[in-house]
Amino acid sequence: MAKLLLFLHFAAAVVMCGAVAHLAVRLWKYSRGGRASLSHIRLHTGILAVSYIVCFVLGAVTYPTFRVRVRHEYFDQAVRWATGLFEVKEHLATIGLAAVLGLLLLAWSLPKGSEQEARRVLPFFGGLVVILLAIIGYNVWSGWFLTTLKGV
Repeated sequence: MAKLLLFLHFAAAVVMCGAVAHLAVRLWKYSRGGRASLSHIRLHTGILAVSYIVCFVLGAVTYPTFRVRVRHEYFDQAVRWATGLFEVKEHLATIGLAAVLGLLLLAWSLPKGSEQEARRVLPFFGGLVVILLAIIGYNVWSGWFLTTLKGV
């Protein structure tokens, strides 16, 4: 069961990577006056939020198995630095959850008719997307790397 949950965690992370990348590109085009609609920005924000939350919950569900089978039996004994790498990943995931919820609230509050009002929140939106790009990038890399050391 743990391997299935870990695979689903990975699949949600793949969707999350695609969503944050598409959102960053759409936001970049929109900020430059290019062809990117607010509805696409809202869509990619929604996909990002759902995939992030699913990934977060699956990680939390898999954590007890990881804690006993991998962390306690292997990381804490043989590669202590890997435990630190995972701790950073865990903390960043929680910060990212707050950022993704903030992004979702901003996306829902984007005015439907006024482009000018929407452009006023663009710096906040862009800032959260950059933060999420960094967090997701680190978490995906470290999750992959730690799994290559020892999986559940």
